[in-house]
Amino acid sequence: MFFYALGRVVPMDAHTPRSTLPMHPFTIIYKFGFLRGSVVKSFSMVIAGSSRRTTYRAPQPCYNRLMMNLSLMQAFFRTVDEDGYTPLIQPLLAHWPHDPNSARVLRASSNFILRYTCQGQPHILRLTPAGQRTPALLQAEMDFLLHLTGQGLPVNRPLASINGNWIESAITPLGLLHAVSLEYLAGEEMEFETLTLPDFSHWGQALGELHNAAAGFTAPARPDWRELLRAAMDRLPADEFTARRAGETLQARLGRLPVSRENYGLIHDDFELDNLLWLEGCPQIIDFDDCIHHWLAADVAYALRDLFEDRWSRLDLTHPALLAFTTGYRRARPLAESELANLPLFMALLNFLMFAELLAIVREPPAGGEPDWTTNLRQRLAVKLETYREELAAFVASN
Repeated sequence: MFFYALGRVVPMDAHTPRSTLPMHPFTIIYKFGFLRGSVVKSFSMVIAGSSRRTTYRAPQPCYNRLMMNLSLMQAFFRTVDEDGYTPLIQPLLAHWPHDPNSARVLRASSNFILRYTCQGQPHILRLTPAGQRTPALLQAEMDFLLHLTGQGLPVNRPLASINGNWIESAITPLGLLHAVSLEYLAGEEMEFETLTLPDFSHWGQALGELHNAAAGFTAPARPDWRELLRAAMDRLPADEFTARRAGETLQARLGRLPVSRENYGLIHDDFELDNLLWLEGCPQIIDFDDCIHHWLAADVAYALRDLFEDRWSRLDLTHPALLAFTTGYRRARPLAESELANLPLFMALLNFLMFAELLAIVREPPAGGEPDWTTNLRQRLAVKLETYREELAAFVASN
């Protein structure tokens, strides 16, 4: 991982003492997940004097928008001062009650995430460029969160604006932005290296409980795996023969899987540790902006992808951590062995979607005056892209 602070890039890893970091009021951290396998692209804020570093993994957004264009991200951070403030938010934050001058940028990926306070209480403001999500997609996500809240799930509840809307939009110098406000959840973010087998079991049980709460909820505006696969295929260059063959094979094999109320529905799609905040041993769930219609077992595969270095070919169904996870899941709801057998196939689909997205990002022409952090990020994403290329070649060869 590398840490970008006021123009300097400093190497760091999960064990780097915080006391060695050059602390400033506003510090951007971006990490790529090579330490744990998956491509984790994030920008995070470290508050000077704080003991906690909060990271936000960029999810695979709906319609395969894994990450916004680097040029757009670069343009946004040009408006952010060293204290974490940007004037871009004012026409959007004005729609929610807030304390003056309280909003600060936390992180950015497929969205821009800010923390603000209202009467001293923290809340989240999430800004989404129009090219990342439509209002219909965002509204369906808010409806899902409200449903889960009503079911008693520990999720970050949406907050209505002073106009009674869940979504507000405004034209900014960066174009049209959509805003939602969410409850701020306090908790601890855990890492794979610190998890015990009972922790994996609690994690799996939380996913099973989420699937129980989501059962029967419908969100026609949210995409399904077919739409994501089709969008990725449409974006692939014609000369990416192996990747295109992999996409066609995935479409055929997935299309033959059985679908029922028991094994298919609206899933989180990014139930990784990065999106769980643990409070008194119980995980709270955030970041539902990737939720899609899919097989429920895909949520298991995607949650544990870092365990297998984000490679379908390395997924081991006998791994003790996976067994502990599924044992916990089964405390909440059934999970057939036939469903588990499809985990490598679901992981191969994710490898394909990530490949298509990273290819588009890496091939984006650099903007004029590109800073070092975007150049470095582009180079590291190119390295990860080749890992996915290897996985797709192995998938084609095995079929």
